[in-house]
Amino acid sequence: MANMKTKYTCRLPLVISLLLILGCCVEYDFNEQLTADDLSHLYFDRETVVCEKEDIEFTDSVTFLLNSRDTITVAAKTKIWTTIDEPLHLGNFDANGQSTIMFEKKTGFEFIQVSVYRSLDWQYPSKKKYRVSLVNSDQVIIFSRIVDELINGVFPLDTASVLNLVYNQVYKYDLSKEGNESNIKSVYFAKKYGFIKI
Repeated sequence: MANMKTKYTCRLPLVISLLLILGCCVEYDFNEQLTADDLSHLYFDRETVVCEKEDIEFTDSVTFLLNSRDTITVAAKTKIWTTIDEPLHLGNFDANGQSTIMFEKKTGFEFIQVSVYRSLDWQYPSKKKYRVSLVNSDQVIIFSRIVDELINGVFPLDTASVLNLVYNQVYKYDLSKEGNESNIKSVYFAKKYGFIKI
């Protein structure tokens, strides 16, 4: 009996070694997902989505008031996709989302865009980026904030009244303070509504 037990314990390290080798060879994929808060920044009328290796594309129509009397309806194209987590290369996939609205040149705008990014990297878990481009402008105005900064109150959300409607959770960008060379003075972006004033 003692002899069999001795043989069994001698094989145990071999079995453990084999399991560790097999475990290293198995590929694990970890997909980060966009949260409901991330999706509330996109022109995407859902609170959840499963972000895998296949891209998701979605188109919705949005109506803007161009001036005091003219409205325009444009297509908001949203794309959600994953990218490989570059620094680590461990089969981790970060989640990305982007909504783009292209305008006819007569409006004076070329496009507006909002992008969201969520990473497995704990140091930079997520980011929001807003872009506004005028027609015939070399300058694309980009505003970018890291979500951690927003949570810590560096760039707080506000309330805005636009055309007698009150919006909560609004990002207000005052471009006159940032050395802006374009004619755009300010940009308001409301969660769940998108760009409400430019």
